[in-house]
Amino acid sequence: MDDFKVNVVVDAGIGTLHWQGTVDQKTLDEAVSLAADDALIGHELHRVEASITADDLMAMRALHRAGFRREGRRRQAVRAEDGSWHDALLYARLIDDQGP
Repeated sequence: MDDFKVNVVVDAGIGTLHWQGTVDQKTLDEAVSLAADDALIGHELHRVEASITADDLMAMRALHRAGFRREGRRRQAVRAEDGSWHDALLYARLIDDQGP
């Protein structure tokens, strides 16, 4: 877990959530939720988004649990190391999605 990192890159009030490394589902859930909360509430961003490969079920679960909504699919947008192409899913969470 020492190599697991989460960051949010900010451009024009919109954050893009990235992570690298391998962790268990619970740790990923907590990291995604905390990073999104920090970006939206702590740094007053309007939107945080993430793009994941369509077969990454752990990432899908973590994003849904953190309040992200799936906004679309980018067909064959990610090239794997073996040269094959994979779809990417775009998720986002807005400050307005925070609730009461």
